Amino acid sequence: MTGAQDVLGTGALAVGHYTQIRLDIASAAIYLDNPSTSAPCATTIPAPAGRTAPISVPSGELILNREFDVTSTTATTITLDFAGNQSVIQTGNGGYLMTPVISIVSVQ
Repeated sequence: MTGAQDVLGTGALAVGHYTQIRLDIASAAIYLDNPSTSAPCATTIPAPAGRTAPISVPSGELILNREFDVTSTTATTITLDFAGNQSVIQTGNGGYLMTPVISIVSVQ
C-alpha cells in the first residue's frame, strides 16, 4: 500500500541532542491473503482475515542513525519510510525473515 501511514508511538523526550533512534521489535507477522482496510493512524489495527505467518527478526532491534535536536518549545515529528517489499524474504523452508529497510525521511 503506497503512502500508508501510521503512528508508531508518542511520548515526551528530554530536551537535548540525539544521534539515533532504536526500535525494539518484539514480534512480527505477515498477512498473505487480504490487505488491511483499517484507516491510517487508527488506535488499534485489527488483523485482516486470511492466512498469516510469523516473521523472524534476527536482531530484534533496529538502529536508525540520524542526528536531531529536541527543544522545549516545539513538538518533534520524525517520519520514517519502511520499504516492506525489500524487508521481508521467504526462506527455503517456507518461513519468513525480516531484515528491515527503514530510513528516516524527515525530522521536524
